[in-house]
Amino acid sequence: MTPANPNILLIGLDSDTRKALTNLLEARHYKIQGVQTGEDAINALQKQNFGAAILDIGLSETDGLALLTTLAKANTMLPIILLMESAPTGMDRSNELMNKGAFGIVPKSHFEFEKGLLLVVSEAMRPRTKPFARPF
Repeated sequence: MTPANPNILLIGLDSDTRKALTNLLEARHYKIQGVQTGEDAINALQKQNFGAAILDIGLSETDGLALLTTLAKANTMLPIILLMESAPTGMDRSNELMNKGAFGIVPKSHFEFEKGLLLVVSEAMRPRTKPFARPF
């Protein structure tokens, strides 16, 4: 199934990871734009409509959680997928991240990282007519 909007914004990834994810996702017919900073992400979202965003929660120049909340509030239709060094420990941490606006969480250290990411991206890119139910 082709997504209604195949554009994905990659935020805050190191250059090697950004290249690898760009190749992986472009091979599946997604269109990728990468930005390094939170400010660049906000500017990109003001200029272009994206079907999803992938945010490295370890974003160095700003607090990744604050950026997550800002992006989720700015565009309630945007699924935001978090990349983390490891899976969040416990349901409380997962729930906290989802409450702040995350659509899904993919640990970078998981041995099936690519498969897990593609699964979450595929679900995030499904056509929607209503905003996500976000608790804030």
